[in-house]
Amino acid sequence: MAFDELAKSDFGKARSKAFWRNITSRLFGETNELLPFDEVRQRLAIRGQHYRGVEQVSIDQIIGSAGRFRDFDRAFLPIHERMKDRWINIDKAHYDQIYLPPVELYKMGEVYFVRDGNHRVSVARERGQEFIDAYVTEIDVSVPITVDSDLEELTLAQERITFFEKTELTEESILQTLYSDIQGQYSRLLEHVAVHRWYLGEQQGEEILFSEAAKSWYKHVYLPVIEIL
Repeated sequence: MAFDELAKSDFGKARSKAFWRNITSRLFGETNELLPFDEVRQRLAIRGQHYRGVEQVSIDQIIGSAGRFRDFDRAFLPIHERMKDRWINIDKAHYDQIYLPPVELYKMGEVYFVRDGNHRVSVARERGQEFIDAYVTEIDVSVPITVDSDLEELTLAQERITFFEKTELTEESILQTLYSDIQGQYSRLLEHVAVHRWYLGEQQGEEILFSEAAKSWYKHVYLPVIEIL
């Protein structure tokens, strides 16, 4: 069989896998979408970034894309038929043993997002390739990101980290009492602390540190309400 026919057959199999993977993920409530890089970056606090150079990256750790997150599923299987020609050409290059340049990736936490080379990642993964050469730029974030992370979990984790960094409430008992798994809750609590800080400042006639206001709010406002509830 000619390489052209082999590549067409490979694409057909990949599309079939994408179809069934979509069905099973819905049935079991599993995440099957790639993480959108721009939205993840917008929701997380970025501490900096640096270029790491060319590295061999585990394909299983690539779970997002900067521009094509709607074209592939979480396993980088092609979702749309319109991707056929480009996908097949890259697959044929593998059969012809033609050199393909490294892809370009962003690294966040333990995972990677494709900046350029989505089709190359898709074909490589479908062919059973475990690693791929990549130009890697690492973006430093405070939120742990793993292959199982989704956008809502990351957003909540960032809200939690931001709250405790601003309030400096670090005691273990306080951390447990203030735990929430509701998105937006920590932002509302910060607003409550800010209001409490203003009242304290009015009462004492001086500016109050946010961390001091947080301790006062926790002791005199939050805990009494929790005890009543």
